[in-house]
Amino acid sequence: MAYTPPGYPGRAPMPYSTQEKKQALVRVRRIGGQLDALAQALEQEADCGAVLQQIAAIRGAVNGLMGEPAVALAEPSIHCRSTAMKSRAAVAFAPGKPLEIVEIDVAPPKKGEVLVKISHTGVCHTDAFTLSGDDPEGLFPCVLGHEGAGVVVEVGEGVTSVQPGDHVIPLYTAECGECLFCKSGKTNLCVAVRATQGKGVMPDGSTRFSYNGEPIYHYMGCSTFSEYTVVAEVSLAKINPQADHEQVCLLGCGVTTGIGAVHNTAKVQAGDSVAVFGLGGIGLAVVQGARQAKAGRIIAVDTNPAKFELARSMGATDCVNPKDHDKPIQQVIVAMTGWGVDHSFECIGNVNVMRGALECAHRGWGQSVIIGVAGAGQEISTRPFQLVTGRKWMGTAFGGVKGRSQLPGMVEQAMHGEIELAPFVTHTMELERINEAFELMHEGKSIRSDVYRHGSAVLGCAMNFAVYLPPQAETERLPVLYWLSGLTCTEQNFIAKAGAQRYAAEHGVIVVAPDTSPRGEGVADDPAYDLGQGAGFYLNATQLPWAAHYRMHDYVVDELPALVEAAFPASGMRGISGHSMGGHGALTIALRNPGRYRSVSAFSPIVAPARVPWGEKAFTAYLGPDRADWARYDATELLQTATERLPLLVDQGEADEFLATQLKPELLREACARADHPLTLRLHPGYDHSYYFVASFIGEHIAWHARALKG
Repeated sequence: MAYTPPGYPGRAPMPYSTQEKKQALVRVRRIGGQLDALAQALEQEADCGAVLQQIAAIRGAVNGLMGEPAVALAEPSIHCRSTAMKSRAAVAFAPGKPLEIVEIDVAPPKKGEVLVKISHTGVCHTDAFTLSGDDPEGLFPCVLGHEGAGVVVEVGEGVTSVQPGDHVIPLYTAECGECLFCKSGKTNLCVAVRATQGKGVMPDGSTRFSYNGEPIYHYMGCSTFSEYTVVAEVSLAKINPQADHEQVCLLGCGVTTGIGAVHNTAKVQAGDSVAVFGLGGIGLAVVQGARQAKAGRIIAVDTNPAKFELARSMGATDCVNPKDHDKPIQQVIVAMTGWGVDHSFECIGNVNVMRGALECAHRGWGQSVIIGVAGAGQEISTRPFQLVTGRKWMGTAFGGVKGRSQLPGMVEQAMHGEIELAPFVTHTMELERINEAFELMHEGKSIRSDVYRHGSAVLGCAMNFAVYLPPQAETERLPVLYWLSGLTCTEQNFIAKAGAQRYAAEHGVIVVAPDTSPRGEGVADDPAYDLGQGAGFYLNATQLPWAAHYRMHDYVVDELPALVEAAFPASGMRGISGHSMGGHGALTIALRNPGRYRSVSAFSPIVAPARVPWGEKAFTAYLGPDRADWARYDATELLQTATERLPLLVDQGEADEFLATQLKPELLREACARADHPLTLRLHPGYDHSYYFVASFIGEHIAWHARALKG
């Protein structure tokens, strides 16, 4: 294809490669975001000279896209903003009191400062600790919040590392690059703004926040519980503008702290043994980091066994509840491991647990890292012999991560699915409901799913399935969305990685996710990942040895819904969705069973299994060589005789490594066109086959199903 820039009718067309077009698309989107931010800045009477300079730079970028030389704009003389702007904020006016949503005044950024519009923020136990009044450095009134992400709106004098339109994460651990600490190469701590940050003010000793003319303190140099905040330049990490703020905002504190503690502080190596005390957000991040480091054994410790399923899904090999034992937990772990673990991590802030974490470390070389922050005035203790015999007690802040130089790389890891963030986002709420978010955190009501096990008469084995019940299920019967996972998966993958629960809670939809095949002793299997256990293909097998157990179609269509509707407050309204092999299952099951489902969608589905290697192998084994039998489980074939025109929603990543060989979405588009069947097929540049892709769009799918199920 060729592209002729508008306004240049006499210019010869220029050919562009697919990769060049993708790169141009990313740049255009970035430019669009920058222009939006600059428009907001002008509306707020920002530093207009700086804004116009940025517009000139953007014009240069646009000209660069069209092959034209950049043209600088003359810098006009325009009055710049010198007055405060209005911003909604959740203000802590007094300790122990609920936050109040008010409209505050935010003064313009001064030298070395940046005005940021916050798009998403997390709530953290540190915020709750300060709000409780137990924080000796807590100052009131203040704007709390230190896990956030947003877009630069305006920059103060001398700021060079960011510009309006840049996407950023505020940092409570600055990185100036010039102080003794930064230059040492030994720590991520920075003292450039520490003295004033601890006093709740900006580097010049004043605050940018006020309410009814009275000053309001900043918090940890971030104050992300405000629609607009002012942050020191040295406390901002510039990130990829394509990153999902709802997820990457969590890299501003807990997730980075946990993962960084593994890699930077403890330096866990492949094969090492690890014990993690406390399975809150930081503890789960430690588990994930230990898995990344290829630790040989990861022991997760918590008094709440409801957290164990998620810990296992993130990599824990053992889960231990201290309440189940009649001796100290350190003795339990030493007995489990022989001499103790190579590394232990205390993620709670309990000084007694800190001692136990040290004393379960391996004699001679074991390390224990303190991450949790204990209350003011508390002290840790142990027998000196524990240290004399080679154990090391260590501490970490922000996981040893240098925010400005290293955090952007972690954002890239998250975008590529190397860091899982979706499981940490348990609820999504408007700012007005922030007190409810604190209550949920105090009550430990992170959204989770429960796993059930039953004897399946259809499959002839025990089967697991996960169920998420939203809060509305306590008072009413709700529709059910059945989720089918892909090759090698279990019921755990979706509930742990997709982040679907918060959207299901928003729309009042029960989510049920079964295992992907029959399993257990006596169930036929194959050494390959794409056949046998974990690869049931949601069909009824007719060939030996598979026919005895592999009847996933009937299990999903009949037995499982009957069980769910008898045991849970399900209304009988059903939707179905899935990923990869599960997307194939969702499409074929909906098409084969008209009237049984009100909605259907799929991520990266195998749309024509009879014409791709995965399907040909599975169908030959399960159904035999007759391709007429295969057509009964091929969506592109079923569409030609479908009696119900149920609209299909399909999302597909264009960077999916299986796109051309196994998935072939164009075959679904052609089949729907021939059958005049309604299809919404969305192709997404840059997305692969991972659950990061699913997590990025699962909210839209659940909304799609909710409209059909409740309409």
